[in-house]
Amino acid sequence: MRSEGPRESRPDPRRGSYHNGVFAAAHAPEVSRRDQGPPAIRSPDCPRRGGAANGTPILRRGTPYPWAHASGTPNPGRGWSRKRDTLPLGEVGATISGVAAVLSTILILANPKAGGGLAGELVPYLAKDLQEMGHPVELFLSSGPGQIRERVQGPLDAYEAICVVGGDGTIAEVVEADPGPGLGIAVCPSGTANVLASELKLPKSPRQTAAMIKAGHRRSFDAGKIRSEAEERRFFLCAGLGIDGRIVAEVHAKRGGGTLGKLKYLGPILGSLWNYEKGRHFFVLEDGERLGPFDEVLVTNVAQIGGFWKLPRGIRWDDGLLDVLGFSAGTATSMLGHVVKGVFGGLQEGDRLVRRQVCKVRIETESGGEIQVDGDPGPAAPLEIEVIPGALSFYVPGPRGDAPGSGSGEEPGEKR
Repeated sequence: MRSEGPRESRPDPRRGSYHNGVFAAAHAPEVSRRDQGPPAIRSPDCPRRGGAANGTPILRRGTPYPWAHASGTPNPGRGWSRKRDTLPLGEVGATISGVAAVLSTILILANPKAGGGLAGELVPYLAKDLQEMGHPVELFLSSGPGQIRERVQGPLDAYEAICVVGGDGTIAEVVEADPGPGLGIAVCPSGTANVLASELKLPKSPRQTAAMIKAGHRRSFDAGKIRSEAEERRFFLCAGLGIDGRIVAEVHAKRGGGTLGKLKYLGPILGSLWNYEKGRHFFVLEDGERLGPFDEVLVTNVAQIGGFWKLPRGIRWDDGLLDVLGFSAGTATSMLGHVVKGVFGGLQEGDRLVRRQVCKVRIETESGGEIQVDGDPGPAAPLEIEVIPGALSFYVPGPRGDAPGSGSGEEPGEKR
């Protein structure tokens, strides 16, 4: 029998190291791409049961993401479960580690838990696609409420744009930090309702989001400012006093730190209708006219609520105005009628629905009640609300956007 000599020692392509919070692979794993989507990252530390065809391991739950930047949390708590191709870890490490002084850098802000963990799964795809299109990236992963707001309040001069991976709640943190209209905001929607994505008709694919940033079309977007006796904050979608405030308060009280899904709203919606309480809410215009009482008062910048309830036509997010809607009901059946009409796009101004367009408005109540702001619990009434025209600049697909790099729109955008 022929004796074999000592085997040549070969480096393990799956073995790498961490440096300053960035993983760098000694030898990038094999890459194979398919047309249906961007590649997935495989971890050197977490073998997948059964193994992939090429033996490349895959991330499992609770494992630190090897592409996590030091500025964010390395363990968002959700691993990879989708069968896709392999991403060379070395390329991602090189991209993230060399971004400090690059003016074309894209700052990716992500809530890894948004959408039940979908946001965390989309981030590496987006980072890779942006790199392939010539953009270095810096990644910030939040591990709790308020972290993204604090990050945006820091220095942003080194970034060409912000890209938010998450839902409307994640975007709300960016809005509250006031990045200004000069810095473009892109969104890779991965939340529950994704109201903004529906309004702007944003793509859901990370590759299409990267291409949208590359194209550079942006549209101005109004925001609102709320003042109460206790606080002052910004919003970009809507604020409501009435049944929607009660529903949001109940959902968040039972949230328990987890993510929100549409089914979690079903119980509070049915409960609010079953135990319906008639409200006495008012809104006061700038000229002093006081309208009401209403069961629901809604101040909105967008034409739909929750991704399914469509408001009357003509509401716009770039006209420098807010729309105030007063709903009269009296009974749960009448309020349910408003809901059904909105679901099927039939809401119109009439005896039971009053609408005004305002720059400033005051919200008052004689019956008390919870207030929601962009889907989160808000401050108690009375409230002073005013519009901030063109406060934000969002990347949008297609040639209907502004000229690349601009921060204002020439043609108005319908909110439908």
